[in-house]
Amino acid sequence: LAAALPPEHRRRWRCLFSSARDGSSFTRLCAMTLARAPCLLVIRDGAGARFGGYSSAPLQLGPRWFGGSNSFLFRADGA
Repeated sequence: LAAALPPEHRRRWRCLFSSARDGSSFTRLCAMTLARAPCLLVIRDGAGARFGGYSSAPLQLGPRWFGGSNSFLFRADGA
């Protein structure tokens, strides 16, 4: 995944949360990822589709969108 990011956002990424390892609790997901930056969120749904988002700003809960101009959403097609 890092190779698909713009060069200024490539780094060695560390998995903070995995539903296979940490369970399917949204509360646990938040506890493990809030206030972390940058953050790359990757989701695979029940049908196998992959999508996610990148934020250079720390993740936060709230009613509005946040992040800078380099934050984005994506979908991963193919294998």
